[in-house]
Amino acid sequence: GQDTRIALQYSSQCAFASGKKWSNSASMARARTNSSLSFCPPITVSIIERVQQKFFAAFPRGNVWRNEQLAKVNEAWEVRSPILGRRRIFPLGQTDFTIAVNYPIQSGAADVVNRGTLIFYEKLRNVDPSARVIAQVHDALYVDADETRADAVAKLLEESLSCHLSLVEGAPPMAFLAAAKVGKS
Repeated sequence: GQDTRIALQYSSQCAFASGKKWSNSASMARARTNSSLSFCPPITVSIIERVQQKFFAAFPRGNVWRNEQLAKVNEAWEVRSPILGRRRIFPLGQTDFTIAVNYPIQSGAADVVNRGTLIFYEKLRNVDPSARVIAQVHDALYVDADETRADAVAKLLEESLSCHLSLVEGAPPMAFLAAAKVGKS
């Protein structure tokens, strides 16, 4: 039969800002207001400061975690992913603040996808022997499967990649829920 492409879009209940990395609020505001994205209203330093204040008011331990994380990275000259323990090293001890605080977040999401992909791959042959994983792009997994087995493969994909994990010692587990979509290729 014709192959059917199954795409997994992975999401968690925890949201983090993504995009370009900036050294401080002022440089981010300048870059944003000077950008070619003229259809967007300018982001001022005042707006960024208000967003930061609201964020840290809602998540008061965020600032504590950020400072503790930077201290750990400065001491160890490395930062590790929270689940699989993959590491990024700073061999000369020149720690980058943005990497120190963003790496655990970004690599944690990758750890979840990598962990689930291994579970999925081990069970895939039982559901569709002809199916194959064709790509993993960030938090998306693409699979070619027989059209008659596509729904079963999509279900396996959701079951394999959905999980509850605690990313910080002592924190309650957080749900990472996967949703698969089936489409013809």
